[in-house]
Amino acid sequence: AAEAAALGDGIGADAMRTGPVLADRKKHRGQPDHGALSPDGRASALSTQFATCQVAASDDIFLMSDGFTRLVTDFDVYSADTLVDAIRTRGLAALIGELREIEQADAGCRRYPRFKMSDDATALWVRIAD
Repeated sequence: AAEAAALGDGIGADAMRTGPVLADRKKHRGQPDHGALSPDGRASALSTQFATCQVAASDDIFLMSDGFTRLVTDFDVYSADTLVDAIRTRGLAALIGELREIEQADAGCRRYPRFKMSDDATALWVRIAD
């Protein structure tokens, strides 16, 4: 959000492909800590991170794309804990709807500076069986 704001007011509304935006994104992607999936399997493998954790019966596992987590990271609607509570009480579909409403209400990308009006938003909720 700060990077988009630095490039100008409403940059994501219609200026996605301008020279300054493309140059900024290229610079950002060139950073050693930048991770992104790619059609190039070797490039994706370099940016893929793995972790393990213990799970038990009835545990919930939430997997989310960066577009879905914008409810926490960019739009500041939830904290990590309150997002989990909302998923459990309202469900993923309701939260995707809420995310899309926020994006549409700020189609000019001014309240929440970003590089494009909307992003893919994927989430998966898995409960470990008893």
